[in-house]
Amino acid sequence: MEPRRISHYDVDRLIGVGGMGEVYLAHDSTLPRKVALKLLPERFTEDKERVRRFQREARAASALNHPNIITIYEVGEDLNRHFIATEFIEGQTLRDRMGSRNPMTIAEVLDVAIGVASALAAAHDAGILHRDIKPENIMLRPDGYVKVLDFGLAKLADSAITAESSTGTIMGTLLYISPEQARGIPPDNRSDIYSLGAVLYEMITHRPPVMSESFVELAISIATVDPKPPSAIVRGLPPELDRIVMKALQKDRDRRYGNVREMLSDLRTLRQELEFENKLSMLTGGSGSITSPFLLQTTAPFVIPAQSTSSVFARLTERLSLKQLTAIVLVLLSATIIAYAIGRNSWFGDRTIDSVAVLPFVNVSGDPSSDYLSDGISESIIDSLSQIPQLQVVARSTVFQYKGKNADPLAVGRALHVRGVVTGQLIQRGDTVVIRASLTDVKRGTQVWGDQYNRKLADVLAVQQEMAEQISNELRTKLSGDEKRMLARHAGVNSEAYQQYLKGRFFLNKYTEESIRKSIAFFNAAIGIDPQYAAAYAGLADAYYSLSNIYMPPNEVMPRAREAAEQAVKIDDSLAEGHTALAYTKAWYEWNFPAGEREFRRAIDLNPNDAEAHRSYGDFLVATGEFDRGIEEKKKAEQLDPLSVLASWDVGRAYFYAGRFIEAEQQAKRTIDLDDHFANTYVLEGQIALAQHRTNDAIALAQKAIDIGGRKPFFVSMWGYFNGVAGHRAQAVAAMTELKASPSYTLPLFLARIQTSLGEKDEAITWLEKLYEERSESIVWLKVDPTLAPLRSDPRFIALEKRIGI
Repeated sequence: MEPRRISHYDVDRLIGVGGMGEVYLAHDSTLPRKVALKLLPERFTEDKERVRRFQREARAASALNHPNIITIYEVGEDLNRHFIATEFIEGQTLRDRMGSRNPMTIAEVLDVAIGVASALAAAHDAGILHRDIKPENIMLRPDGYVKVLDFGLAKLADSAITAESSTGTIMGTLLYISPEQARGIPPDNRSDIYSLGAVLYEMITHRPPVMSESFVELAISIATVDPKPPSAIVRGLPPELDRIVMKALQKDRDRRYGNVREMLSDLRTLRQELEFENKLSMLTGGSGSITSPFLLQTTAPFVIPAQSTSSVFARLTERLSLKQLTAIVLVLLSATIIAYAIGRNSWFGDRTIDSVAVLPFVNVSGDPSSDYLSDGISESIIDSLSQIPQLQVVARSTVFQYKGKNADPLAVGRALHVRGVVTGQLIQRGDTVVIRASLTDVKRGTQVWGDQYNRKLADVLAVQQEMAEQISNELRTKLSGDEKRMLARHAGVNSEAYQQYLKGRFFLNKYTEESIRKSIAFFNAAIGIDPQYAAAYAGLADAYYSLSNIYMPPNEVMPRAREAAEQAVKIDDSLAEGHTALAYTKAWYEWNFPAGEREFRRAIDLNPNDAEAHRSYGDFLVATGEFDRGIEEKKKAEQLDPLSVLASWDVGRAYFYAGRFIEAEQQAKRTIDLDDHFANTYVLEGQIALAQHRTNDAIALAQKAIDIGGRKPFFVSMWGYFNGVAGHRAQAVAAMTELKASPSYTLPLFLARIQTSLGEKDEAITWLEKLYEERSESIVWLKVDPTLAPLRSDPRFIALEKRIGI
């Protein structure tokens, strides 16, 4: 007999029965809402300790707030009946959908899998396993939302599986349990991944991965029998979908996805690629379709049938008087005028987009070798838009932190405090490239521009220029003639040279010695193809400068950097990157400080959005004792590059050199919040600690930098220096010995610091002389570097400062 009331819920009718209990539609008498009320079977609730564990887990699940997870309102007990009250979902289970006459499209299959994977990702992040993912526990709402039910219930029912192994309900559950569960091994996150893989397999093939007629045989099959790939059952299945399913169904859970977010990323990428291929087939006239029942369907637009407009108007004229019709027309006309005014006039709302972030374009080709192209196009658009003075453009290092994260443009825009967000996708097939780009107005939450380009690889440069110009137009920005020329900076460049240039930038941005040397080869290749390619010379100068002082003595590479920078500005004096590169050589290598400052200022005038130019100019100002101006420039860099750990750390470093230790420490904490694995920040905290006479803390922080960042010369040298100041001579000497024996380049400054901490001034001066001979940029910092303070009264040190010009 159906209960009439449970707790404060009025029971309406029975809506479902399963192994986990009866489900009723009920009404909450305390709040005006429908609920689904699940009454748990008594056999699950006889063990009081098990019930208490279930209640804890169910309450934890009720704290999950995710659109793909059913909302749990209450877990309770009334009249010795345990119940769960949840939101009432209109719709059908996945089991019902799979049993309908209309086969699921591949788009539906992927959307369901993506929804379930999203729910599991949120639950796993909260430390909650589902343990019973199956079609009966997945609801599909009419609006397309996927909802996952029954978190935590499987754990409650664990003991019932063996007791009721012959029931159809348990057999149904067993079809989706993981091999480790079948063997009696405790499940983990990867067990849910297997279950999702089994559901995905059945959606595709209309059969579970393994089948048997008995409980024992089924358990053995799940643990030992490898299923056929879905492609062996369904013709024309995308190979990537086959791979995703089979990876999720690996018997050894160590060979499955490490976490469900990896699987989710693959599913989303496949969804995007299939959309691309579908549109590509329409553009080229090819069939491109996938064998039924997996025909990719995109969302159809809402269309009013042609005959309906006239029939509606006819019915209106039959029923309304002329006066009533006139009033309706006036209201509609007024609404149209107001809507137009809101869209166009700043009186109602400004449409101008004065700040923008260009997110890294997504390479959905499935081939990492195309990354240079997707990254390069993104960078080129950033570079082009940065030339517009009245437009604030977020720097590359910040936006590229969103690479591979399928970020929501509106969320990114709000996080970065910009009005516009550009997103794009790229797919390369041989010598054909398809690029889709869009611009979102974050304030209005609408896409204001979008386009797709289907071109040959040789035409990708023209595509990049066209996109930059179209985006600029959509930003409602009026460009001067000079600014238009800057947008078309790569115009006339050989396409092959441009691709070599993009590869050079791609490898340079990896910042390892090997990748920097690769970038030099690509920049030289671009110059070999087009000797008048100014940007390639600027890239080459940047690459040589990146080797200097870290991987090679400056006097071996900086002359090459100078030559390339001079050639860049000779070819194109309006190239900001060329002037920044030239500033490096003038200020840091030639020690021609007035010329270096002019070049920094020229670069910033040409491109006010260049965060790196502001940061480097700030370095120059701090090194020469202009602390306030230096900090101001570094803060500009941080503003343009808000997620850059390097930019944040550099602000803290400037505060430290200025003796503003409290502000330096606060900034260091902000940097750690951005990335607690950026080891340089711990060295900065160690320097601050030493300045505040917390020597032991300084040593511990330097050790933490080594633990995180490895035994790089900089970290080892600071650990040795801190130990020397603390009087730990053996440790300081050990650090020097390690640095001298290093097979890689060791900056003489590192050894000078340690010898200074030990009071060995003669040896320290000798190392500084070597630093001078190598024409290191580090020598410019003598005036402000506190590690060298004990040497400042030494006549040899004073003479060295005069020779440098500081």
